[in-house]
Amino acid sequence: MARTEPVSLDRHAVLDSLPWIICRHDPEQQAPGRIGLVAHRVDRLEQEAFMEGQTLFNDLKLRAGYGVTGSQPSDLFLGVSLIGYDRYAYSNGSWQQTLIPAQNPNPYLRWEEKHESNFGLDFSMLSDRVSGSVDYYIRRINGLLFDYAVPSPPNLYPSTRANVGKMENKGVEIMLNIVPVRTKDLEWTSSFNFSTNSSKLVSLSNELYKASSDYFTTGYTGPPVQTFTHIVKVGQPVGNFYGFKVIDIGNDPSDAANYGQWIYEGADGKPVKYTDLKHSFEDKKVIGNGLPKYYAGWNNNFRYKNFDLNITQRGAFKFQVANFQRMMYENPTFTQYNLLKSAFNKVYGKTLLKSPQEFNSYYIENGDYWKIDNVTLGYNINNPGIKYIQSIRVYASVLNALIITGYKGIDPDVTLLNTATSAQSVKSRCRNDSVPWRNSCSCPASRATSHPIRKKATLPQTTSATSTGQIISHSMRG
Repeated sequence: MARTEPVSLDRHAVLDSLPWIICRHDPEQQAPGRIGLVAHRVDRLEQEAFMEGQTLFNDLKLRAGYGVTGSQPSDLFLGVSLIGYDRYAYSNGSWQQTLIPAQNPNPYLRWEEKHESNFGLDFSMLSDRVSGSVDYYIRRINGLLFDYAVPSPPNLYPSTRANVGKMENKGVEIMLNIVPVRTKDLEWTSSFNFSTNSSKLVSLSNELYKASSDYFTTGYTGPPVQTFTHIVKVGQPVGNFYGFKVIDIGNDPSDAANYGQWIYEGADGKPVKYTDLKHSFEDKKVIGNGLPKYYAGWNNNFRYKNFDLNITQRGAFKFQVANFQRMMYENPTFTQYNLLKSAFNKVYGKTLLKSPQEFNSYYIENGDYWKIDNVTLGYNINNPGIKYIQSIRVYASVLNALIITGYKGIDPDVTLLNTATSAQSVKSRCRNDSVPWRNSCSCPASRATSHPIRKKATLPQTTSATSTGQIISHSMRG
């Protein structure tokens, strides 16, 4: 990060003469990828004249902040020419491995920039028995890395990596702390948090680099289905599952070609039989989203004399999970492997499935859950009378104590998979560390192998990649 110069003033000096507390970017540190810009203001409302005489609030603060930070890729040499090994060639009586271009240079490649605005309210009331905060944030990420197709020649390699993509995250975060009971022998403290987050892709193109389409696909089912699982489209939420939408199963024995086969929802919303569907990209639809819209947590701490009890709970809501175990092993036509017992249940209560394995909406399940993460019961022994020991604590703890969910798999609280580097992934750009795919990770086939950002786009054939810096260099270095 660049060297910054913090401005430190007392409250009245700040409010009377300067509207913002600012950490300024050092103009001498202009190397690419260095950002140090933070603006923050705090107004203590309980000290204002209109709050005089009130006894409800102990503390009441309004906050506003703005910051720009850079996200450094963990991969090295992203902006320089690279060569790599290729096939062997017979030369001078021996086989020699050849070298070929592996990456175009881009001296103007920079860090991705996160521009975040935050507006908040902190409060404490009833002699600090109730306190909390409310925050609203908007984060805009500029300069996402993207691989664009370029003409070769004049370029040595057919694609160039550039900072072009833009993404936006926004949401609300609420935190509430309560002390319902506080006596000499008994105390109960409780804290609750709630947050929302929405992410969307804003752009994949600029004046120089033009994407060939306004979307790209990502995620991977693995064999034998072998298809993508998600679509990321400009203007649409990140995390959308994309596949065939199933609405029924063929149950007419006289129609042998469609008996036991999926019935889909067509583009016009009407049913389409299995043999009538082309099973093309155009037949797919958004069938869910793997990123929760809401998160919540509730922690409780109880103390009675020397006993203490801690209960940690959390949940996520309004999201879907792709149950790959069902997709792989709940199909009776998959006879060469062991199957789930449910594979021989009638689909929709009508007949056994005869369609081959396929990624569709039948295996996309609601992932809402509420989980008791940890329960710890302890007893404290003060002054046990043992030399060099002041206190002893004995406790028992239970992890993953209980989960409440309608998900048919083992656990909807699955790992958000990402094989890309943190600085170049959607995970680093979402407030809640989320990435576009959410698959049940206990099945190896669920791993997503495609990078969500570094995809191909098309550069106009009349433009060379080496001219990118004349545009990109005008923006703040990430």
